[in-house]
Amino acid sequence: MIKIIFLFLIFAQIYYLSSSANLTEKEKLDKAQKIVDKANAKNKGKWIAKLHNRIAKLEKHSVMLGAKLKVPKKQVSTPEKTNLRRKRSIPASFDVRTGFASCAGIVGMIQDQSSCGDCWAVSTASALTDRYCISQVKKGNSAPLKTNPSVYFSALELMSCTPGMWGCDGGDPYYAWKYTQTSGLVTGTNYTWNSGCKPYPFPPHGSTEYTAPSCVSSCTSSAWNVAYTQDKKYTKTTGYIQSNVAAIQNEIMANGSVVAAFDVYDDFMYYSSGVYQANFG
Repeated sequence: MIKIIFLFLIFAQIYYLSSSANLTEKEKLDKAQKIVDKANAKNKGKWIAKLHNRIAKLEKHSVMLGAKLKVPKKQVSTPEKTNLRRKRSIPASFDVRTGFASCAGIVGMIQDQSSCGDCWAVSTASALTDRYCISQVKKGNSAPLKTNPSVYFSALELMSCTPGMWGCDGGDPYYAWKYTQTSGLVTGTNYTWNSGCKPYPFPPHGSTEYTAPSCVSSCTSSAWNVAYTQDKKYTKTTGYIQSNVAAIQNEIMANGSVVAAFDVYDDFMYYSSGVYQANFG
């Protein structure tokens, strides 16, 4: 499970997806089933592909893929952090939910981005939520309750307010993290809970292609009783690690979830279980 806060990493994401535009529903399902069958034939049990009707029926799979990376080349990585993380020994496996068991309920919460290409914002807000919980425990405090809306950070604010990004049309987690440092981030739960200052605006499994709301400097929930400026929390620093698996693994063990972007191919859209490896695009 990979997501982050004070230090974060991303990989380049490019998508190689065929279009299903202008196909009937049956044609879309038939096309998807062929991808599933081909993937399972090539996988030989290493991972399992399965037909997901909602994904198969999408006009454009690319609507789910919103990473548009524009990190300055001079910031390829943060060397001092990378070297520090290399010094830890790496176990055969590590799960943030068991490694930081008191935060398992929060870490295990997965938010549906719906039909909006804001994975860059949703993943950053989710990682920040995880790492905030973990940081509290590391300080000797009790783990926040999973049901407490004040410990969930708003993907909506990142989606709408991060400068230079494109909302549901994509963005870069690097700048989402920078926003948490320079502007702070308010609370906001998922759509279903509908709590916090700025809860997520789009329902799970949405079939409509959504557009990000305009940025506003106020809470979108009238029921939230904390003022917008008082609701904000700030990260102390942000960083970037590239092409260093050991440093990434050690950062996860030290501080919890991190954000990563990766290449997406047709067969990934039908992943079900196992360790994914791309076979074709």
